[in-house]
Amino acid sequence: MEQPLLQIKNLDLAFSKSDSKVQALSNISFDISKGEIVGLVGESGCGKSITSLSIMGLLPEESAHITNGFIKFQDLILTDLNEKQLRAIRGKEISMIFQEPMTSLNPVFTIGDQLIEAVKKHLKMSKKEAIVHVENILERIGIPRSRRIMNEYPHQLSGGMRQRVMIAMALSCRPKLLIADEPTTALDVTIQAQILDLLKSMNKELNTSMLFITHDLGVVAEICDRVIVMYAGQIVESGRVVDILKNPRHPYTIGLLRSIPKLKETRSRLDIIPGTVPQLGKMPKGCRFSPRCGLATPQCSEEPDMISVGSGHSVKCWYANETGEAL
Repeated sequence: MEQPLLQIKNLDLAFSKSDSKVQALSNISFDISKGEIVGLVGESGCGKSITSLSIMGLLPEESAHITNGFIKFQDLILTDLNEKQLRAIRGKEISMIFQEPMTSLNPVFTIGDQLIEAVKKHLKMSKKEAIVHVENILERIGIPRSRRIMNEYPHQLSGGMRQRVMIAMALSCRPKLLIADEPTTALDVTIQAQILDLLKSMNKELNTSMLFITHDLGVVAEICDRVIVMYAGQIVESGRVVDILKNPRHPYTIGLLRSIPKLKETRSRLDIIPGTVPQLGKMPKGCRFSPRCGLATPQCSEEPDMISVGSGHSVKCWYANETGEAL
């Protein structure tokens, strides 16, 4: 069997707080294969972005600490690398598209300057070669008048165009893994569809693996091969997209799917999941979803194991073999 491009195994991550530590991620384990698109979903505060930043090595060293497990990319253990070694990988081997491009692009440099800098550094090109390379990338992802765009500043572009620039920046060095942290959240549905089509075409053309972070299961159905559902810093369900969407087994996943409006249904109100995601440092004992779960019993005061309920389909719930019928 081919080795996964990315492997995260039993990852625990904590943040220092005064004289104590607050657990942010607990026992996170998943793989991404070459050319695969994996979705990471959950409400705000579930740990999705922290997971992605831990892969990139972008969490503050003075407060974020990996207390167990490892992150492996190809043959490299990323959690053992120093900052200089990580900088050589970021942008070249692993790239990231952030949620809000206006805060990620430098407002005082032109688009061209920001794109060319990364290409010159990682691909060892001259400035002239880098300009041609960047123009080709911009045109390839559907940005017209690439030479004119390169001379403009971020504030002169629309939100959709800035997001395309971020994608161009992420893809300019031909990374093997692309992490997209809710790249379509702030965009209207038309631009969102264009961005998703662009990412899918780049995945096919370049065989780029992707970790696609979102709270929108509709987007997951559109672009992903597999999906991982996170809740309160833990993975509670994972499997192929078709299995998760058609046969969800964790009450949290079922709640997320029931909160999505359906075209063929007329309802006065959408279903909701009562309560909120628990704060770091105030996690309930046992199953972390139990205070919000309609199926919770005294047994849920003990933490369940992740169990298999089908080929490649795993669930962290005491009633994983019952929830499909019960709900």
